[in-house]
Amino acid sequence: MSRSITIAAFGGNRHNLTIDCFPSKCGLCHKQVDPTFISGAFNNGSAQSNKMELAFQCTNRECSSLIIGYYLRESASGTFKLQKHAPVIPINKEFNAEILEVSSNFIEIYNQSLFAEQTGLTLISGIGYRKSLEFLIKDYLIFLDGEKEEEISKKPLGQCINELNNNNIKEIAKRATWIGNDEAHYTRKWGDKDINDLKKLIDVTVYFIAMDVAAKKYLKEMS
Repeated sequence: MSRSITIAAFGGNRHNLTIDCFPSKCGLCHKQVDPTFISGAFNNGSAQSNKMELAFQCTNRECSSLIIGYYLRESASGTFKLQKHAPVIPINKEFNAEILEVSSNFIEIYNQSLFAEQTGLTLISGIGYRKSLEFLIKDYLIFLDGEKEEEISKKPLGQCINELNNNNIKEIAKRATWIGNDEAHYTRKWGDKDINDLKKLIDVTVYFIAMDVAAKKYLKEMS
């Protein structure tokens, strides 16, 4: 929903502008909000600038923090469109104990990628998720057979996936890799899939690995 605002340029002249929307979420408390507009400024002080920053206040009373929206003028309509907002405190994804036991590196890389995505760096976050998958699969194989650590660490991800005995993990990890490779290449093979599909496939891979680790643990304890 478009909004009308008024801000001043250098010299005190006030300008009525149309923006596409206010930020809909506070990056600090992570609540869905309709923030209160406070003021704004063109990036170089001139009303001819195509960039501006607007200050808002979070309407969550337990937060009430400032939100800065970064806007870019659309050439065709003249409307300023929200590009991103700040500040943002990342929300880490929690993983269960089995995954932590298998690969703490996977968790760290995944959450760094998630932080990149949350701050609008969507063109590189997909590559990070692809890297996290590689660490997960290789660390899982090493977890199963530590004597092969050096051999596994040097193999391409595809070869490592083919060594998996659990067919569910193997087939889902293959598909996650396909989409992950798209994130690193100039052209996409899977045009109808995106980073959200990649994350879902990683979630499924994580689920099957966690279940396999838990099953092996109980079978060993209760043999």
